[in-house]
Amino acid sequence: MLPWVFTALFGALAIYSLLRAATDLSRPILAVGHLFHVAMSADMVAMSWPWWDAVPWRVELAVFVAATGWYVLLTALAAARARIDLGPHPWWHQLMHAVMMAAMVWMVAGMPPGEHHHELSALATGTGAALTAALIVFGILTAAQFVRDMRRREPGGIGLDHVAATAMNFGMAGMCALMF
Repeated sequence: MLPWVFTALFGALAIYSLLRAATDLSRPILAVGHLFHVAMSADMVAMSWPWWDAVPWRVELAVFVAATGWYVLLTALAAARARIDLGPHPWWHQLMHAVMMAAMVWMVAGMPPGEHHHELSALATGTGAALTAALIVFGILTAAQFVRDMRRREPGGIGLDHVAATAMNFGMAGMCALMF
């Protein structure tokens, strides 16, 4: 049952991220971020199934290392109050995305083809637990943002962004937790 749940969740998130990339084409920093989330969501669908071993894991690793670096850079720029268009969200959303992509790196590096999760070292397990905890905290924070926006009845359509971020955080936390 879980593979189907994760497939539905991350399939919907991939479509949402693809639509957001299309609507933000004139804002390249946002469009690149959305495309990284398309890749992340598609890979999470693949990870839900036994055929995930057929996906070239070194390519996955390279993509998610690049995505982590992208979001670390955006986090630093946002914290320094650089004049770049990061959309309507607070600076810590960039950190949240960096954690998501770092969790992808952890999952891909922790389970190369032919190895099993019970073979994770204590350090790898601890890192995964820390990333999972961070994903849960960010999921709570984005859910709280959604509730706040609904109470204020704020226009602008970012409520769906908060729903998507909450679903990504909790979905990824669930997938990470299955590994240790």
